[in-house]
This record gives sequence, C-alpha cells and structure tokens, in this order.
Amino acid sequence: VRRDHEPYVASGPQVNTQNHGQTNRFEGYGSIQRAPLQNPQNSRKSGRQVIQTLDCPDAFSGLLPHPSECTKFLQCDHGRAHVMDCGPGTVFNPSTTVCDWPYNVPGCG
Repeated sequence: VRRDHEPYVASGPQVNTQNHGQTNRFEGYGSIQRAPLQNPQNSRKSGRQVIQTLDCPDAFSGLLPHPSECTKFLQCDHGRAHVMDCGPGTVFNPSTTVCDWPYNVPGCG
C-alpha cells in the first residue's frame, strides 16, 4: 500500500531489480557513454522508448541514472537502454536505484 509521504516508484511497467537474489548495481560497469549512430532513430517497443544513442554496458541488465535528467533513468536490458520516467515529484537515486524525493539525491534537489 502506497502512502502519500513515501516516494513513488517509476511510472510505467514495474521494474524488477532482483537477479538471482542480488540487486543489480552499476558499480564497475563504467559510465554511460553517448554513442551516436550513422542514422540515429528512436523506436517504440512495448510502450517504452528505446533510445539508440544511449548505451548501457554490454550485456548489463539493471538500472542506471539518465546522463542529463534527474527525473529519468535507464532500464538496461542486456545492454539496450530503455528511458523510464520517475513518478511525479521524484528523481532517480543512483545509490538506491529507485525514484526518491529530490532532497535525498545530491545534485537533483
């Protein structure tokens, strides 16, 4: 049961960050790099936008912060980035890999 004083979880499909009993983290996978393509284009698949100019680390599945917007995050699926939105009034907290209140996320308050 969600209470109004608790942060929202990401809007859209529910995100499962558990993998074989361990939470997916992005430490050790390097930074997100922009990798422009010859003919970059966006496509829609399952209601989520796939941005082909953002990369996740190869074969990585988990959550990463969006490189320029605190209210968004990347849901990586085997190296493919899906841009997701946090709920109203929240920002992505890379320390906990959930959407959180802005005052809990340095640089996004």
